[in-house]
Formats: sequence, C-alpha cells, structure tokens
Amino acid sequence: MPCEGQVLQIVQNQALFALLGNIYGGDGRTTFAIPNLKGSEPNPATKYYIATQGIFPQRD
Repeated sequence: MPCEGQVLQIVQNQALFALLGNIYGGDGRTTFAIPNLKGSEPNPATKYYIATQGIFPQRD
C-alpha cells in the first residue's frame, strides 16, 4: 500500500497497528493512519510502500 497517509481500520490491520500505533493519525481505538511520505521520494517516479500482509515478527 502506498504511504500516503491513509486511515485504516485497526480490526482489519491489527499487526500493522501493533507496529505503528496511532503516531501518524487516527483515533487509536478504531482507526490509525500510515505515514504520508508523498512528495519525499528521492525520485518522482518512485513511491514509498508499506506491507499490509505478511508474517508478524516475534519479539523477545
């Protein structure tokens, strides 16, 4: 998913919320946001993306 500040539902993205929290927006109860990195790309033809699926890393 492109990092453009989208607001997501926590219930549908629990692992990503566990990593980001609501530091980039959202209410922290039902929603959170991913960072908005639009315009900060080193090359205008590229985008920053964040994974929304995969294996949640285990922590000690």
